[in-house]
Amino acid sequence: MNRDFLRSHYVTQDGNGLNCGLCKTSLDTETTIMHILDENHLGKLSDKFYRKMKANNPDGAVPDEWGPKSLDWTKFLATVGKPLNSRDHVVIENFIRPSGKIANYCSCCDMTLKGPRQVLFNHIRQKKHLRNAAPHKLTMLYKNHCRPTEYFASFGNHYICTICPEYVALPSFAAITEHFESNLHVETIAKLIRSALYPDVDEGLLLMNKIVSGETLKCEYCDISFKNMNEAIKHILSSVEHQTAVGDAKIKSNKGDIINVYMHGNYILHSEGASFTCEPCKNVFNSIRSLLMHLVYAEHFVQKPTSENVFRFYLELKHNINMLAKNKYVYYDFGKLKCGVCDSDLEEGENAKKHVMSPRHKENMGASYVNVNLDVSAVE
Repeated sequence: MNRDFLRSHYVTQDGNGLNCGLCKTSLDTETTIMHILDENHLGKLSDKFYRKMKANNPDGAVPDEWGPKSLDWTKFLATVGKPLNSRDHVVIENFIRPSGKIANYCSCCDMTLKGPRQVLFNHIRQKKHLRNAAPHKLTMLYKNHCRPTEYFASFGNHYICTICPEYVALPSFAAITEHFESNLHVETIAKLIRSALYPDVDEGLLLMNKIVSGETLKCEYCDISFKNMNEAIKHILSSVEHQTAVGDAKIKSNKGDIINVYMHGNYILHSEGASFTCEPCKNVFNSIRSLLMHLVYAEHFVQKPTSENVFRFYLELKHNINMLAKNKYVYYDFGKLKCGVCDSDLEEGENAKKHVMSPRHKENMGASYVNVNLDVSAVE
């Protein structure tokens, strides 16, 4: 066991065995790690660090490792697409808000977390927090007419808006919550409400929602008729089934594509996660890091990807590199992902993650590991 690690947690050893100086308790080798990860121990460690920090910084200056200082993403991401403070986006997306210089308040668990950044991340990983945060995220998404979805050519999630006329697909919960307050989102809701109150309706929004006017107003998605425009707009803004259908149509037309979400149409094709081709300039890169540097500094993009998108795209590829190679995936054209194990393109409605879990892929994946030798002489 790493003695330096134990000492950093005030665990020492004497003739009677291991002891925790913070909790004033004796430990044995099997339970030491579980004790260090316990909430009570971490809380006392946090208080210890807090008092030490205050003693070493009489001017009140707070070190960088003590929680996020701002909720603005631009403060977290440098021009090279890396967070200024590692994993700040994780804190924000889990409803942690700075409530003081060194205290951070978790709004979904209704508790204040005082101490170094590691205390925050320990809290975020707990089942209690995960259970509390999930309904908060879904409630915020559905209340603001947005939905979680999955990438076509990847294994993660992204978020789409179901009412905005543009295809709004964002790679993080922090980004989609910013969209809630954007001019585009607010104006779309205002136009829909105006269409319900006044004769000058927005035909474009009605067309996107498949609300057709003939003898009667009708929603082609849900096969429901309406007496007037007021009922139709109420249906658009309140029907979960309708918004889900609109969202599915948007995903299908855009393939829910990872590059479309991250790169604003600057497609980066890849082969088994080993080589990457930048479509605008046709350059081929043999490592994710070299591709990352290209995305950050290249000037040939019509719309340059944001630092957040480049950083998340980098993490996404890095995280899934083994899965891409294991399944011999080749993303050879926009919306066309080929599985080398099944030797065919993904079927309609499938994404990379769903395909891996499909019976067809599992059967082929199992067969690829079986090396059957039909040579009789070899058996003999």
